[in-house]
Amino acid sequence: MNETPLVSSPRSTRVTRYKVVSAMTLEELEKQVNDRLADGWSLQGGVCFYNYMYYQAMAK
Repeated sequence: MNETPLVSSPRSTRVTRYKVVSAMTLEELEKQVNDRLADGWSLQGGVCFYNYMYYQAMAK
């Protein structure tokens, strides 16, 4: 039986830059993330909340 893999193939482009965006509020994190998405960055994983700060990893 042929099954379609659940995981897509590896990215054809290499990650050349990695950044962790941080903010004290979700609204500020959303603004920073949206600004970077518009500049060609992509999300890496999900939002993390630690020590009263929100974090989002991004790659380009």
